[in-house]
Amino acid sequence: MSLEVNYGWKGDGIKAYCPIIGSWGAHGNSFGIQKSSQLDFRGGYKIKVQFSLRAWNHGSYSAPREFPSDVKCGFDHSPQLGATVSNGKIDFFVQFMENLPWRLTEKGQELEIFWSDDKHSSIEKIGFTFTIWVIFKQTDVRPSPLSFEWGNPRQVAGHFESNRRRH
Repeated sequence: MSLEVNYGWKGDGIKAYCPIIGSWGAHGNSFGIQKSSQLDFRGGYKIKVQFSLRAWNHGSYSAPREFPSDVKCGFDHSPQLGATVSNGKIDFFVQFMENLPWRLTEKGQELEIFWSDDKHSSIEKIGFTFTIWVIFKQTDVRPSPLSFEWGNPRQVAGHFESNRRRH
């Protein structure tokens, strides 16, 4: 089962869908799913979209080894970023706006949107952690600046960058 990612908002966002049943399995000491996909983006960039959904339990109840298809859970960062788990699948969306959690990747080379959230589900004693990464990878040696109608995300994430001309 694969992660299906499409553009939305005239190319300034993504909408994604992934069946969970059939991909659910052991991940470390819990159960969950992790998938990724890449898309071409404008101006010499690719977008890598990656998500993980991990189950956790309350008290002595253990995380489900098989995904309960009747479970429902919603994750909301803002009207521009969120996810829904229902009917054995996950749908999520990211509209590239300045109020999102933009940052530089750990290596400091690429810009990404990173967000993680914990929620209780509709089934008592089961909760989920949803994590998403949207990474803008440069594919050209000299890509055009990454910008949107509202501005440049490097300025939003600017406190993570150093001014290389000063060094």
